[in-house]
Amino acid sequence: MHIKINTTSKGGTKPHVHLMPMMALLVFGMIALVGVVSADDFYHGAPPVTKLSGVVNGSVDVKMNDPDTWSTTAPTRDAQHVWGNMTMANPRESVDLKFVRLYVVVYGGNMNASYTGDMTVQLYNNNTADDTLVTNQALNLPYDAYSTPSNNPAYDTSVVYPLVNLSRVTSDYIAVFDIKDNLSDMSGKNLNVSVTTHNLTGNFDGRVKTVQLAYGWNVTSDSTGDTKYWVNEGHDPVTKSGTTGVYNMTWFNDTGNPRTYDATMWVDYLASTDGVYKWNGNSFTPVNINQWTYAGLNRYAWSNVLGPGMSDDNYLEYYRGNNWYKMNFAVLALK
Repeated sequence: MHIKINTTSKGGTKPHVHLMPMMALLVFGMIALVGVVSADDFYHGAPPVTKLSGVVNGSVDVKMNDPDTWSTTAPTRDAQHVWGNMTMANPRESVDLKFVRLYVVVYGGNMNASYTGDMTVQLYNNNTADDTLVTNQALNLPYDAYSTPSNNPAYDTSVVYPLVNLSRVTSDYIAVFDIKDNLSDMSGKNLNVSVTTHNLTGNFDGRVKTVQLAYGWNVTSDSTGDTKYWVNEGHDPVTKSGTTGVYNMTWFNDTGNPRTYDATMWVDYLASTDGVYKWNGNSFTPVNINQWTYAGLNRYAWSNVLGPGMSDDNYLEYYRGNNWYKMNFAVLALK
């Protein structure tokens, strides 16, 4: 018997079965579907799926803003302003950016209440205002964990480029921006992201949990070898209210099952404690790069000699390290 899981055009998974009796097909099909639904059966979300993939001859990197923008005491909710300051790997005039994703996470203040606010996000290059990504973008999505069915985040389907996705699960908003074109005319390594939020109704909190950057580039002068990349995005909680011990998963498909390779994976999450992970069913412990009050970023690097292995289609499993954990995105670079 053989089952192979491949990504569909919509980013899910589907089984391909060869010479399998109908009963076995049904049983194994149910097992395969476990990986494409939220692991948490109370606070529902969406496991990350591959949104971007391709090849660069430079490299891939993920950054998290330097200061922790979360304060222990809530500032005034009327208007708040924070900075996300990041230093990119290369001066932008010396590389050709292939993709750049910016992630901004805003705290709404309540798991289920329909408080409303807005946000303005601007890019500053070396402390000089350059581009405004959104102005007074509404943060007014409803989310009810008790509704039936409630198996997806709440999405704002009216967003306008470069804002490509805006979702809410419980009290968190995740905004995803495609800013490759915005950065193409900037110089230097420094990128400063300004986020301003306002409370409009109720007790909308508006504090920013984290700002992150995922990007890949080609070198303009010489090739350092091809690096394949996958960027998986979602908004998926795993909490103590869900079924105990049930991992969720996200797939990195069509890697080609290389014999020799160097792999690096970054995992971005919302939690006060890092999660627990498996790669293709094997447990591993990443290196924690940043761990703040309610957000973190980790990285795991391995090769064909040391590590949990690589197949043509690969899956990352994740589970909470404490009472609460959310997966935002995961990036895989394979060289």
